[in-house]
Amino acid sequence: MKINKISNYIDECGINFVLLREIKIMKEIKHTNIMTALDLYCEKDYINLVMEIMDYDLAKIINRKILLTDSQKKCILLQILNGLNVLHKYYFMHRDLSPANIFINKKGEVKIADFGLSSKYGFDMYSDRLSKDRYGRRTVNLTSKVVTLWYRAPELLMGSNKYNSSIDMWSFGCIFAELLLQKALFPGENEIDQLGKIFFLLGTPSENNWPEAIYLPLYTEFTKSNKKDFKNIFKIEDDDCIDLLMSFLKLNSHERITAEEALNHKYFFNDPLPCDISQLPFNDL
Repeated sequence: MKINKISNYIDECGINFVLLREIKIMKEIKHTNIMTALDLYCEKDYINLVMEIMDYDLAKIINRKILLTDSQKKCILLQILNGLNVLHKYYFMHRDLSPANIFINKKGEVKIADFGLSSKYGFDMYSDRLSKDRYGRRTVNLTSKVVTLWYRAPELLMGSNKYNSSIDMWSFGCIFAELLLQKALFPGENEIDQLGKIFFLLGTPSENNWPEAIYLPLYTEFTKSNKKDFKNIFKIEDDDCIDLLMSFLKLNSHERITAEEALNHKYFFNDPLPCDISQLPFNDL
């Protein structure tokens, strides 16, 4: 087990909201592919969070250019999707899914962690702002300042404060692509550059591919660009792989595939099949 000593856990409202979120999910959701909080105890100046030991994060695996077979990649992707599917069935959005927040141990178990930005669909009980509509009813405005930049969905980059688990599916699509390419798909330097890289590959928003875009708070017109052929980027990947990848990377969030749908995609049922976790090459790194 690993003990995280957390200082500065008290703010002006009491216990830190980020910590509350993380503890809630890690205690509430019990699943092989979700990081578990084994115990929690307090000392004078610290909260001690007892967690499972994980040996690597996916960012380090990718950065080390470790060669993985298609079967091994499928095994990793399936485990992430299983974790996301359970998270979403509990109506939680992760809101910061990235390779650095996905952990792997030497047994080959993959676990999603770092739930400090997570939120219930449409309602964040700790910190997202409550406002009132013209009838005096309370509504929730979710912050768009979530998710590490390279994995942030285009609607968030354009300031949307009404979103759901589809933002996690965009992030997963970026991680999927990064696992295939061994480098980030959209390595933007700032939010405008990030949108530019997305639109260069997927095409600029239009009435056909994303009609709601013009109504978003930070909508900006970009130089017109047409959608590129993924086959020219992912040259060695088969059609099923590219079809699944494109299902995540949709500008229009309503068109993105869900985690449950992705788990049933033919990519995972065609040869080569996903390997067993024991066949992942992380025991001797």
